[in-house]
Amino acid sequence: MLSKYAETATNINSIEHIVEGLMTELGIGGFMGVEDLRAGMKVMLLPNDNSKHPKEYHGEIVKRTDQSLLVAINPKNPLPVTKTTWQMQITAGNILYCWESVNWKMVEQDGRNLCLIELRSLPKIHNRRKYPRMDLYNFCQITVLETGESYMGKMENISANGFAFVSGNEFFADCKGQKIRLEIENFELTSESILEGRILRSSDNNGIYIVGCQMPEDNPSIMKYVAGKLEKQKKSPHR
Repeated sequence: MLSKYAETATNINSIEHIVEGLMTELGIGGFMGVEDLRAGMKVMLLPNDNSKHPKEYHGEIVKRTDQSLLVAINPKNPLPVTKTTWQMQITAGNILYCWESVNWKMVEQDGRNLCLIELRSLPKIHNRRKYPRMDLYNFCQITVLETGESYMGKMENISANGFAFVSGNEFFADCKGQKIRLEIENFELTSESILEGRILRSSDNNGIYIVGCQMPEDNPSIMKYVAGKLEKQKKSPHR
């Protein structure tokens, strides 16, 4: 008999393959255009340097134009100048879009050094999540269930079946598969401020670990909470 984690993962993978096939067949342009990218969305860039484990560079959309994006890159991990093209991934709602080849240059605007990324092609669907996720910036405490050890972190995002946080503790360099309890400080949805999950991935961003986790069961309360927040964002004017 499959565990709750394994069963959920199997169901999600099945849904992802079906939706990805439909969207590829019907055309990506019909599902998202550059007009759907909004300020505040998270961006990840990876160099096309043929390495097995390319280094990740993270940023946030500041502004979009018809065929380009202005992105604020994490100043602690600046983009290196290279002759290679770059991959780019952006999460929009419940879909992760991936551009296989983009070019960028640094520009100054309003006294800030920003990354100008040219969009010359349509993205490919890299993954689809079962539920939409939203960004969250609350501090949190992470307790490893096996050892009882606790670490501090900061939330990255949350959805009805998962969450991600960042932490500078070296424990998270090799933590895949660990079961944890998460306590979110000052979470607006107080009834769901304590959650459990299993670590699926951990990415090292220059000594800061971005850790993604899956919950054992879908959480209807968080599903409604996230849906309500995202709906309000849609109704607000573009920044």
